[in-house]
Amino acid sequence: MLLPILLSIYLLFHLFLSVVLVRVSKIKLLDEIVPKIDNYPSVSVILTWCNEEEIIGRTIHKLLETEYPSLEIIAINDRSTDSTGNIIEGIAEEYEKLNPVTIKNLPDGRLWKLHALHKWVQQAQWEWIIFTDADVSFEKHTIKKIITYAIENDFDHIAVLPEIITSSLALKIMVQWFWSLFLQWTALFKEEKSNESVIWIWWCNVVRRSTFDKTPWFEWLKMEVADDVWLAYMLKKVWAKSTLLFSKIDISLSRYSSIKEMIHWLEKNLFGTMTQYSYSKLIWISLMFLWYVLIPWITLLYSWSSLFFIFRLLIHVGTTYLASNNLDQSFSVLFFTPIGLLMICYALLNSAYKTRKNNWIIWRGTLYSINELRLWQRVKLSWISNKKRSSFYKYK
Repeated sequence: MLLPILLSIYLLFHLFLSVVLVRVSKIKLLDEIVPKIDNYPSVSVILTWCNEEEIIGRTIHKLLETEYPSLEIIAINDRSTDSTGNIIEGIAEEYEKLNPVTIKNLPDGRLWKLHALHKWVQQAQWEWIIFTDADVSFEKHTIKKIITYAIENDFDHIAVLPEIITSSLALKIMVQWFWSLFLQWTALFKEEKSNESVIWIWWCNVVRRSTFDKTPWFEWLKMEVADDVWLAYMLKKVWAKSTLLFSKIDISLSRYSSIKEMIHWLEKNLFGTMTQYSYSKLIWISLMFLWYVLIPWITLLYSWSSLFFIFRLLIHVGTTYLASNNLDQSFSVLFFTPIGLLMICYALLNSAYKTRKNNWIIWRGTLYSINELRLWQRVKLSWISNKKRSSFYKYK
C-alpha cells in the first residue's frame, strides 16, 4: 500500500518539474534584447578580487571594451597575496574609468566579500550599480541591453544567469541540476513588486541605486554565508521590482574545471545555506534527493511495476525533449540530470561532513567558526511553507 502512494507522489513531483521547465523556457533571453534608448543612465560596475592574477587582466579589459557612454569600474583587491593588485594598478594607469581599491585588513566578525562591498559601494554614486565577479565575461553591448530592458519595464533589479562554460559532460550535468534546484526553490518567476519572492545570481546583478539606498546595505548581512540570495532579499524587503534574464552569448562564466573543483567550491556554504547547519534537515533533504533518483529502479523489484517504469521513462524523455527545445540545451545533458542530483547530494553531504569535522570553514584565507556563522545567519531557507510557494525565505 505504501509503494503506490510513494509512486503517486513521485509522479506528481515529476509533473511539477515539467511545469517548472515550461516556466523557465519563458524567461527572457538577454541576447535577444535590442539596446535602443537615447540617454543611458550612469553605471558603476563593482568587482571583488582575491588572488585572481590568471584571469583578472582579461576580465577587466573585457569590461573596458564595453560600449557604454557613462561607465565606471570599481575593482576591489581584497587582501590578495599574488600579483592581482599590481595588475589592477597597471591597467588603471591607462584607463581613467577604472578605479582600483585595495583592502589590506579584514575586521573581526565580517565575511570578506560583504565587508568589501559595504565599504566601497559608497563610492559608486552613479544611477545604477552592477555587482559581478572576477570570472564573468561581458560582451560589448551587454550593459546597454540590460539597462534598456530595466528602464523600458521599470525594473529595480535584474539578475542574469550567464552561460556556464564547462569542460565535460558530467560537469555540465552537475551544473544543470544545481541551477534547476536554484530555480525551483527560490521562486524566480514572479516579476511583480512583492517582498516574498527573491531573485539573486551573484555573477551579475544590476540594481537601481535609489532602490538600493532604501536597504540597510551589506552591513546588515555582515556574516551571511548565503551570498547567492542576500541582496535580493534586502531588495524585496523594500518592494523592489525584480526579474531574471538568461544569457547564452552576452554573459559567460568559466569557473569550474572539474566536478572535484565544484564540490570543493561548495564546501564552505552549501551545508549552511540549504540546512542552516541542521542535521535533521540534512537527512530529510538527502533522503528526498535519493528517493527521487532511485524509486523508479526500486519499483523494478515488483513484477507489476514494469508499466510504471516504462511510463516514468516516457515522461522523462518527453520532459527532456521539451526542455532541450525550449532552453536550447543538449538532450543528453538534460536526460542524465538525475545523475547530477546525486552529485549535488554528495556535495551537500561532503559539505556537512567537512563542516562537522572541523567546526569551522575557511573562506578566502580567514577562519570562521560555525557557531559564529549560525548566530549571524540572516536568510533562512524554508523548505515547507504554510502560505504560498514563493515564501521560501523568511527573516530570522
